Formats: sequence, C-alpha cells, structure tokens
Amino acid sequence: MTIVARAAIIAPAKTSPSVWTTNSTTYAVRSANHQSAQRIAARLYPRAKELTLASVKRRENSMDEAEDERYLRRAMQLASEAEAAGDVPIGAVLVCGELVLAAKNEKESKPDATAHAEMLLLREASRRLQAWRLSDATIYVTKEPCVMCAGAIIAARIKRLVYGARDPKGGADGSAFDILRSPKTNHRLEVTAGVLEAEAAEQLRAFFRNKREPVSEEGQE
Repeated sequence: MTIVARAAIIAPAKTSPSVWTTNSTTYAVRSANHQSAQRIAARLYPRAKELTLASVKRRENSMDEAEDERYLRRAMQLASEAEAAGDVPIGAVLVCGELVLAAKNEKESKPDATAHAEMLLLREASRRLQAWRLSDATIYVTKEPCVMCAGAIIAARIKRLVYGARDPKGGADGSAFDILRSPKTNHRLEVTAGVLEAEAAEQLRAFFRNKREPVSEEGQE
C-alpha cells in the first residue's frame, strides 16, 4: 500500500474512489482495498486541516502586527508634530471601519488639561459618528494612556487599544495604575502593549532630555 500526502489543506472533496483533493493539495491513497484507503484518508485529513488552520492563524497574526506598526508609526509622526508645537510628543490614531482619525497632544497649545491625543480622538469620532459608543473602534497611541484617557476609553466602549511606550509614572495599564484591565470596570477591551516600544520610548526620552539640557550660547539664535 502506498500513501502520498502533502500538508496545507482546507477542505476535502472526493473526486474518485481513491483520491482526495483540496484547493492546495491532493491526497493520493492507492490501495487494493478501497475501504482501507478511505479510512486512511479520514485519519490524515483532520491533522492536515489542523496544520492549515494554524498556518492561516499565523498569517493573520502577521498581518495584524504589520497593521499595528503602520498605525503606530503614523501616531509617532503626529507626536513629532506635537513636539514641534511645544507639547509633549504623543500622537494617536483611531480606526473605526472606514473612518480613520488622527490627533496629537495639544495640552500646551490649546491650552487645555484634557486635550490629550486620545481625548481629542474620542470627541471627534463621536461627533463624526453621532454616537458616544465606539465599540468597533481601535485606538493606536504612542504612550500608555493616563488615568483620564483610560477612563474615557472604557466609557466609550473602545474595542481595542494598541500603544507603544510604557509610562511608569502615570500609565493606567498597570505601570502606575491598573485601570484598563481591571476586573471592576464595566467594559473589557483588548489591549496590545509594546508595539514599537523602543522607538516610542526614545522619542519621549529625547524630548525630555532636550528640555533638561541648557542651550549653549553658541547654539542660540
């Protein structure tokens, strides 16, 4: 009896008494005993299907990671714009279906203590969608949200949050406070932390380092 098999399949379709095919693979089971061939194919298929589903899941995860990084990089560009305007470099992007919004920290430039990038996004999204409940939205932000923003994200029923750098002094995802994943809240959202973390953290460190370092007389204009 000869068994020939290749992996990576999705669904079988029986095309002859002894050959099982799929959209990407053919199991050829040649046997003098047709019933034996069917039993062998039936044993082989579930394992191959399991391998295929795992492969599909890996591809989906890879695509999600690429999308997370793409939006985080856009948020970092917005953070640079905030820095140029005199604010702490924090940027954020909100995606809800076809709607994509961008905002940067404007606490100093407005001036408004609540004008964090996340808060500005939530306000604009609610205005555009005419709804406070944003249960299909994902927020991408360069830094771990503070207590105020975390509370607003939960109140808006945001589906998913993706952020870059941790904030040990004020972060509300466990760094300083544990609000976003607290079992006591009335909403559970998916949180993905640490996307482009090193780059996002360095952006913030460089800003505060430059703020602390005095400008030399030669460098003054």
